[in-house]
Order: sequence, then structure tokens, then C-alpha cells
Amino acid sequence: MLYKWPTDIFCKADSKNYWPHRLLHIPSMTSVIRQDGDTYPVENPYRLCKQPSYSVLSYTWGRYEKRPRKPEHRRLKVNGVNWEIPPVDEAHFTVEDFQKIIEVLGRKHDFAWIDIACIHQEDPLLKLQEIGQHGKIFQQAETAFIWLCRTSTASLSCYSNSIQSMSDLFLDDIEEDFFKGANKRIPESIINIQDQESRLGHVLEDALAAITKLTQDSYFTSLWTLQESLYHQSAYVISSSGGLTVPHPLGFGNLEAACPMRDSPIIKKQVQAIMALMDKAGYDPSAFQTYSPHRSRISVRHRIATLEQDRVLQSCQSMGYRPVRAKIHLSRTRICIR
Repeated sequence: MLYKWPTDIFCKADSKNYWPHRLLHIPSMTSVIRQDGDTYPVENPYRLCKQPSYSVLSYTWGRYEKRPRKPEHRRLKVNGVNWEIPPVDEAHFTVEDFQKIIEVLGRKHDFAWIDIACIHQEDPLLKLQEIGQHGKIFQQAETAFIWLCRTSTASLSCYSNSIQSMSDLFLDDIEEDFFKGANKRIPESIINIQDQESRLGHVLEDALAAITKLTQDSYFTSLWTLQESLYHQSAYVISSSGGLTVPHPLGFGNLEAACPMRDSPIIKKQVQAIMALMDKAGYDPSAFQTYSPHRSRISVRHRIATLEQDRVLQSCQSMGYRPVRAKIHLSRTRICIR
């Protein structure tokens, strides 16, 4: 059944800094509520942490939530919450996997924003209010992590190395910042002209295969994770078990401008194939500064959404608008299910 998207639900988001309603204190695995002055209380010993640095985690789980819920379903243990933590199909990731990833975040900061522990899962008003500030929460985070639940440590290492080889060959100055690549080309004179096309072809072929396999992870099909990856332009990617953390492999910058011999029909075809894959994943390899609300709006067509209305909400949030009507029936909107 199709539902009509309610009207008058968006307003221009507040330009002031927003501190999350809750943050997860990783050492105690406690979800703590923001107090006056943007402080967060921590026990043993008791103290108030004012505007603490925190990490954010982008991952996908909503499609894999176990329903109907049963008491025997295993779920992440989080203290300080007054809602039931949703159980996730352990074929997607286990409770132990999730805990390991949180420990990885804890090596960077004591606090993290993780939706399952920081967004009220049962109160529609609180849920909608925090989702409306989703972009600001990610943009203000000190560090962003992307968890590829279906990509092993060995696979991520292989894909990352292949893509990095392409970057090293093409780019004069490799940036770790997400989607910030140099636009200077290596002078063609330093590469043997005789074997240049062959060398470039092999490197591009390996990179194309790596990107193809990498983007088959369910992370790259989720509408929700698309906006998260665009909100924070500097992100680290974590393998399924947490055994490897690397700068985002798809942050290689302006490939088309940096590629030597890009006028070669063979090289041009391979570059276009890579760019088409990147476009399908929602990333624009031709942009120096990738974040663009319009880019996000175009990319949503490739992502999975429970309802088509979710694409409208995602696009509006990327343009700086947030939902304000508290009476939206969340069971109908199913906002950006992962």
C-alpha cells in the first residue's frame, strides 16, 4: 500500500552547532543524555564532559533486524537506555562483531554516536527529532568510521591495495581526506612511453575489479549510509571483524583529470567504467570536493529504500531541511531504513 507523504513537515535546519541528545560512553557501554551546557555525565568517578570529541559509525542493519522480536534473540548490551535494542540477524553480523567494532572506535575517543544506542527506538517524537539533526551529528564528529559488515579483513586489504596502486600511479599528492584528491598529473615523460598504456591498463583493470567487489557490500546499497558517507568527508573503513582500518578506498579524487594517457581509447574506456561504478555507488570521482546536495539527490536512485518517500526525506535533509512535524506516523514513513 502506498502512503501519501505528509505536507508541511520540513523547515530550514538551525545553523547553530548541535550536540547529540545522547552519546555512547564506550568504556562503560552507557548511553548518556546531554545535560545543560552540552555536557555528558560519566560515572566512576562522576564527572561532566563538556562537548567531548566523539566518533560516528556508519553501517547497515535495518534490513537485517529480526522480526518478530523474541526474548531469546541476542542483542548488543547497552546501559542507560529505556528501549529495547533491536536484534540483528547474526548472518549479517554478530553481537561479538559489533562489540569489536565499538572497541575500535574506543581507541580513538571515549564517546561515540551509534544510532542503535543513541536514537530512541520506540519514542516517535524523540526518534524524529534526532533523525532531523542527523547531518549535523555526523559533520560535527571528530572521526567517522564506516563498517563493511560483509567485507573480510583479507578482502578489504586486497581491494584497498589495488585502488591505492592506481592512486599512487596517477596522483602527485595522495590525501587521506575522504574524496580530496590532487588534480596534478605525473608528467608523462617520467613513464616509459612504450609500456605506459600497458601498465596503466593493468593497474586500472585491477582497480576496476577491486571497486566492483568492494561495492557489492550491502553498505553501498543503503539509502541511509549514502547520506552518512557524504555528511562526513573524512572517513575510515573497518573490515567485518575489525581487523583492519584503512582510509576510505574510494577517496582517490579526480581520476579523470589525473589519469595519464586519458585520450587513449583503451584507457578512456577503463576510466569511464570506474566512474560509472563510482556513480552507481553514489560517489563522484570527478569532483575535488565531493559533498554536494545535488550529487546526493541524484545518487539516491541507486540505493535501496523501504518506501519511495524515504528518498524525498534523504534529499531534503541533504539540502539542509529537517522534519518538524511530530505527528508523522513512523510506521508509515519508515524513515531511511538501513
